[in-house]
Parts: sequence; structure tokens; C-alpha cells
Amino acid sequence: MNSSTSKIESFISVIIALNSEDTLNTQKVLELYDLIEANFYDFEIIFITHSDKFSQDIKRLTNNIIGIRHISLRAEVSKNLMVAAGLENSIGDIILN
Repeated sequence: MNSSTSKIESFISVIIALNSEDTLNTQKVLELYDLIEANFYDFEIIFITHSDKFSQDIKRLTNNIIGIRHISLRAEVSKNLMVAAGLENSIGDIILN
């Protein structure tokens, strides 16, 4: 972002739904964080999971990065329901999935 461009004042929420077949690339999450942080004043990244598979990776991310939240569902559900849970819990003016 060049110095003549200012950050967007809208709050952005990014929902990432991960089921047990997915993989989590923490480097890509860090790149996403850098991109959002450079362009928005307020933001959150919400991980929705229903498996303990990602718990340690997400915990490391939440310990090192402000604005990451993790919602762990009790039962395995479809990606659509996972995204719906993210939408219900997001606080952004702009919501991306």
C-alpha cells in the first residue's frame, strides 16, 4: 500500500471454515493477516472448526496475532453450517468467506 492510500475504516470479518479433510497453511494465514492489517483499521479472522485437528496451529496463531478468533463446534456439520456459525458470530461491516 502506498503512502497516499489510507486504510479503510469499515470493520472486516474473514471467516475460514475448516473441516477434518482440510489443511491449514499458517503461512497463508500470516499473509492474509498482513494484507488485511495493511488495508483496514479494524478486522477479525474467524476460524470455524469441528475437529481438534487444527487446535494447536490456531492456538499458536491466536497467541501471536491480535484479531484471530476460533470457534470450535461440538459436532461435524456441513461447510454451509460452519459458515453460518461464523456469520452469526462475526461483527464486521464487511464479511468475507
